[in-house]
Amino acid sequence: MQKASEEELVARAKKGDRDAFEHLVKQYYLPIYRFAYKWCAHQSDAEDIAQDVVINMARGIAKFDGRSAFSSWIFKITLNRVRDMGRTQQRHRKLMQEYSETAEAVHMPSVEQELTQEQVWRKILELPDKHRDVLMLVYSEGMNHKCAAEILGCSEKTVSWRVHEAKKNLRILVEG
Repeated sequence: MQKASEEELVARAKKGDRDAFEHLVKQYYLPIYRFAYKWCAHQSDAEDIAQDVVINMARGIAKFDGRSAFSSWIFKITLNRVRDMGRTQQRHRKLMQEYSETAEAVHMPSVEQELTQEQVWRKILELPDKHRDVLMLVYSEGMNHKCAAEILGCSEKTVSWRVHEAKKNLRILVEG
């Protein structure tokens, strides 16, 4: 491929030219990766972000309007993806904290009896559907009782009661 300007490559990529798109990916992949790595400080997360950005770039390049520099557009996508991952990880940490607190409240085992997270979730799967569903929505997906109530088609009070009952039944399953 002869030396083409970035604008030419973008124009060709927008029309479906795979070689032009590949050239843009080769040009931006490492800067995207470095930028992501600076934000998340984990190689695997930075790789995931860079790959997601390339996928988003492929899906959205036809809509790139050229009002900003292509590099600005790419880094905006990257920044959005970094922020998304940060929010996801923050939710995950919060859920894990809530899960730990719930697991402790449900069962205070001796060192010999401690259950792994996986074992607790297996026990949750043994609960009746209504109890399992509410625990999955509230603790696994991090939903508040109002949102869980909307999904389950019941009141917030019912969700609260089901959470209480589910914890009580889970305690029985774990200790039993």
